[in-house]
Amino acid sequence: MRSRLSVPSPVSANSGRRRRLVVIAVLLCLVAAAAYVSVKGLRTSSIDAGTPPASVPELSADERAYYEFVAPRLLELSAQSQALGNAAAAKSRNLLDIQARGDRVRTLVRELDGHTDRVGTPARFASATVAYRAGAEYALVAMREAQQGFLRLDWDRVAASVPTFAAGTDQFNVAVNEIEKAGSRAGGSMGTPSGR
Repeated sequence: MRSRLSVPSPVSANSGRRRRLVVIAVLLCLVAAAAYVSVKGLRTSSIDAGTPPASVPELSADERAYYEFVAPRLLELSAQSQALGNAAAAKSRNLLDIQARGDRVRTLVRELDGHTDRVGTPARFASATVAYRAGAEYALVAMREAQQGFLRLDWDRVAASVPTFAAGTDQFNVAVNEIEKAGSRAGGSMGTPSGR
């Protein structure tokens, strides 16, 4: 029995190379498209929640620092929570936007919790912190509920998270009002919203 050695012809070597180049080009296009959609999704998740009123001169340096760190984050938390609740109510399928907003809420909660753990809460802002913590619990639970719906493509389950988002948003609004009442002359005006 004679064995034949297979010698690749120059034509088959070129077609194999072309095939690899096509696959690489397609993969690069997919990566570029994913990057574009991701950046676009991040842009749509930004919210101009407004600017908290200036702090009153009567605040101590620690109280002023606390107010200036916490107040803008509470404003944004309230706006992001409201936007997530609206998206859930509309059974939005814009997963990138919803994921980006959810990520932003988690980041803000981590920042606020970390700051409070490091410096504590001045007594005058205690009620704002209590309301914030309640809002954060609601918001994180609502995001988990909505995420379970997304994973199963169950839009009714996503919409079922709306009351929990609303409860979180209500608590964030209370926190914003409390911190502004305690730290500014505007006293609970909810800042200057422009993105809600």
